[in-house]
Amino acid sequence: MKTALRDPTVVIVEEKDVRMGKPTVITGFPGPGLVGSVAVRYLTENLGMKKIAYVKSRLIPPIKAITANKLKALSPIRIYMNTQGDLLTMWYSPPSVISPAAYWDIAEALVNWLHRRTKEVIFLEGALIQEKAKPKVFAFCSNSRKLQDLRQHDIQPLSNGIIGGISAGMIDVCLTLKIPWVALLTTTTQLDIPDFQAATVLIDALNKILRLEVDTEPLLRAGKRRGRGKGLLRSLKRSVIGRS
Repeated sequence: MKTALRDPTVVIVEEKDVRMGKPTVITGFPGPGLVGSVAVRYLTENLGMKKIAYVKSRLIPPIKAITANKLKALSPIRIYMNTQGDLLTMWYSPPSVISPAAYWDIAEALVNWLHRRTKEVIFLEGALIQEKAKPKVFAFCSNSRKLQDLRQHDIQPLSNGIIGGISAGMIDVCLTLKIPWVALLTTTTQLDIPDFQAATVLIDALNKILRLEVDTEPLLRAGKRRGRGKGLLRSLKRSVIGRS
């Protein structure tokens, strides 16, 4: 088992030999509507991705899962890769609650692990609004040409907004290390309740940008049916943990 270590408080533990060829990285961390977390978990499941690494830190409460008579470490921050090795997902999942004091260390460890390995990092985020409206996708990055290319997919540049938490920390390190990145944000009126419609809009945007073929209809239907959203999240969690 290999580890990549920058700060002794945070370690990226690789569960298997990782062979990748400059993949695109998609991250989903908690934020308004939990849209990033929901979208990336759904992508991970539907693309049949396998867990290759996780974050271990004395700043994160340790949790073990017993599945089929086997003991597994359950880190709230996990890294998955597709079979082609050209796509990675990173996402933060309960039950652990990470102290905001750990965000900087985790962000630095994740980006340093990615350094010279990745083609681009795409951060999926929610943008909180007060008036309910059909979710739209906006983009922000420091590359004006990239923003112009995204306009072809009906993704408009973001003029005003907020990005916080681990994503904001990772963006700072990406800027320092000159790693290409872009933040895709979708509007939501929810704060801490999953917004499945907004998550669907983000995945649809990724389908266009990365030429994926992820069916978002089940996710959209779950958001329209009362009580089905939580059931879908539980189903995703069970299936992803079972394949880890």
